[in-house]
Amino acid sequence: MLKKEYITVPNILSVSRIVLLPVLYVFIMFKMYLSFTVAYAILGMTDMFDGMIARKFNMKTEIGKQLDSIADLFFFLSSAYFIYVLYTEYLNPNLILLFVFLGILVASFVISYIFCGKIILMHTFLA
Repeated sequence: MLKKEYITVPNILSVSRIVLLPVLYVFIMFKMYLSFTVAYAILGMTDMFDGMIARKFNMKTEIGKQLDSIADLFFFLSSAYFIYVLYTEYLNPNLILLFVFLGILVASFVISYIFCGKIILMHTFLA
């Protein structure tokens, strides 16, 4: 059973970002680009608002930080996929640079896990 203090607006926003992400894949699959753009913008805004609300109304929780990090990870990885699907012809000539960037990102996760015992994702004031 979920504890009552875990059910907060910021946590609901983070979970909604995870749960609704497959809808974006459906929109891409059926070439519903306007629907995709609107839904993507709304889900992107949940990332901004969850942190702002948590800080402003003192709703910060440890599980909220974890949910936000997980939602961010899924959203960012999906964003990379969407960019590739939508702009393949522009990205193919630059795949080496993209893999270098991805390697640096993965290395930062591995290094933080080795030295801190957990993967550290930075949370800034803006996100």
